[in-house]
Amino acid sequence: PPKASMDKGEAHSLRGEKADEKDGADANEDGEENEPEKDENKDQANSLGESQKKKQKTTDATRRTRSKAVSKHTAKRTPTPKLKKKGPHRFLVTGINAESLKIVSKVEALGGELTSDVFNCTHLMSDTVRRTTKFLSGLSRCQHAVHYKYVLESFKKKTWLDEDDYMLKDTEKEKKFNFSLAESLRRVRSGEKILEGKKIFQTSSVKPNHEDMKSIVECAGGEMLPKRPAPKTFDEDTLIISCPEDTKKPQVKKLRNEGFVIYSNELLLTGVLRQKLETDQFILDGEGASAASAKSTAKRKRPSPARKASPRRRRKTRK
Repeated sequence: PPKASMDKGEAHSLRGEKADEKDGADANEDGEENEPEKDENKDQANSLGESQKKKQKTTDATRRTRSKAVSKHTAKRTPTPKLKKKGPHRFLVTGINAESLKIVSKVEALGGELTSDVFNCTHLMSDTVRRTTKFLSGLSRCQHAVHYKYVLESFKKKTWLDEDDYMLKDTEKEKKFNFSLAESLRRVRSGEKILEGKKIFQTSSVKPNHEDMKSIVECAGGEMLPKRPAPKTFDEDTLIISCPEDTKKPQVKKLRNEGFVIYSNELLLTGVLRQKLETDQFILDGEGASAASAKSTAKRKRPSPARKASPRRRRKTRK
């Protein structure tokens, strides 16, 4: 039979289908070729991920090691705890170099202070018993007399230690002046003032000078009368302090004639060390010797028993 003729539309659709089939075949071929490339990329991504994970783990481990080292280092350098404060610690220093011993910074670090005000001190600090103006003034005012090592050891412990463990001890001086520092401090703490209600007048040549003696007297509760003009009259509570250089002066003779007892400066100096006013021991006689010195002199000059003289032997002379 005669071939049926196709119209233009059918021919066009037929060509389109063939073209689509060809494109599909090409696309399949391209897809098959691209699949290995995707697998290779995926493998590369996986390998990169694993390496990054390893690097991250290494970095994390390094950071942990460093943090441990830093924490260990900082633990060693942990700031010291705040120092404890125990009551007022105002130190009156005498006889030592506080700067060279670095006492000032240590006292301040512990919350204390150094003072030169003898009426406002709580602790007397030295290395031994002394008879300086500061020591004698402070002894009548302070609750404690401590060795300077008290501050050094307290600074090491970061707190104020017990003062009794560092109390000044000077066996030689205590024996020489016949006193006990511990007993003197006990009297001070009890509130006793050995010169309470007493007035003191000292003559011109007495040592220490008027200003220094005034500090000692006032700290012990007494009143220091002016040096000039000298009072014309004295009441019964006045103690006259003089010295051998002044005993023969008209002023002292007049006071003695009026019935006043003349005392040596040891009535105050030794009296403050002992924290006892012993008026019968330090009376100056007309020659300037005190009762205490007279007793000691008499002891020293006590005659030794006489020894029997042994008979001398005559030497035989040769003829």
